[in-house]
Amino acid sequence: MVIDRADPVPGARAQGPEDPGPYLEVVVELGDDSQNLVMLISSGDGLLSWVVPDRSGRTARFAAPMSRLGFGGPGMGNYFASSGRTILSLLTYPVAQELRALGARGYRAWEKKRHPSILFHYPRLISAGRSRPAPDEDMDSSDWRRATAGGRSLLLVHGTASRSSAAFSDLAGQSLADVCRSYGGRVFAFDHPTVSVSPEDNVAELLSRICWTEHPVDIVCHSRGGLVARLLAVRGHMNIGKIVFVGVPNDGTELADPSNLNAFVDTLTTAANLMPTPQRHLKDVLAIVLRLVRAMTEDALVRFDGLASMNPGSPTLAHLARTPTSVPLDTRLLAVTSEYTSPGGDPLKRIVNGLFSRPNDLVVPTSGVANVTGAVAGTGFPIPAHSVFQTPEFLAVWHCGYFRFPEVRHRIVRWLAGGDEVAGGACTRLECWSGWDEHATCLVDPARRRRPSYR
Repeated sequence: MVIDRADPVPGARAQGPEDPGPYLEVVVELGDDSQNLVMLISSGDGLLSWVVPDRSGRTARFAAPMSRLGFGGPGMGNYFASSGRTILSLLTYPVAQELRALGARGYRAWEKKRHPSILFHYPRLISAGRSRPAPDEDMDSSDWRRATAGGRSLLLVHGTASRSSAAFSDLAGQSLADVCRSYGGRVFAFDHPTVSVSPEDNVAELLSRICWTEHPVDIVCHSRGGLVARLLAVRGHMNIGKIVFVGVPNDGTELADPSNLNAFVDTLTTAANLMPTPQRHLKDVLAIVLRLVRAMTEDALVRFDGLASMNPGSPTLAHLARTPTSVPLDTRLLAVTSEYTSPGGDPLKRIVNGLFSRPNDLVVPTSGVANVTGAVAGTGFPIPAHSVFQTPEFLAVWHCGYFRFPEVRHRIVRWLAGGDEVAGGACTRLECWSGWDEHATCLVDPARRRRPSYR
């Protein structure tokens, strides 16, 4: 369905707290009960948005928010007129006949099969050009003891709906070579399911593969992976050195509220549409999106444990805030955070408008990486300002784009190599920006400064 013009229903409101504006109603009569329907809105500016129908027998009613149609939304301009038509697509799939295939239960079974827990040697995977490790690369405690015996090691822990090869792909090349040199090649990654499985279950899987080692293990974690790292520190079964939190929802994120699941899925879908994502990683993201949409269609009250753990005030976050770490707090906590700002009308910004009451990187509140509400002594929070690097605002770094910027990579490599913490501010080292003139902002020559997109 292609829309050239749409007049909102007077006084009508779309369903869902994240987008309470007027909506366009689409009614579809189904031929039989063996199919389910879902709507995908593709607006002219690149925003992709899902709409789950309200089913009554063979009648499916869709309430498509006007703000997602590319026109008529507050503060976003007339994108329909300037960027092209808005397309509404109806996608069908067979209704699941078995209870175990429905909703969150079906997604959990699929995710654990598609994204199994594996602890592996990261440089070996990258040098082979593969996106996922083979099952026989999964390490056990004996492998871990031998592999970490030579000295300090590094563990990478990815975030939601991702895997290590995707989350840390921009650490490849010189940055990864520098890190491997610092750690003598002892760089490992932990792939694991994130949406339907709780961080507590992730930690149990990881602890079954490791043992206490004489030499410390540093951790670089992105997004939800930081909660896994903090639980490891609380459990005390790993000799942890430094933890670098990159865009971690240590104080939660409103996007993880179960009532905002639709906004979360729209963010994933739109980012996959706009970001320059390698084909092998794009397939992973789209597979996750389609499974989530199916679960939402089958169960209007669907809840995923992995996402719910990041909801502000969740039991996981409350436990971490009131529980001191079990490892000695010579553990150094470091943080990288960002406040994403852009001109009005940015597609990703449109999705989260109204969800956040504080500055954010489109997924995680800026202040919530280094600060935790109600944190007790011994948790390491708040992280001191001199151990926090907030990316310069004009770079417009969004949640999944941290590692694309050489300045962020340089700061992390410096921290891991033992460099002193440096207060926030812009790095002016020319080598940080080598090869990035096209996409990044030149911090050395002010005349060349410009605001890049999240591309």
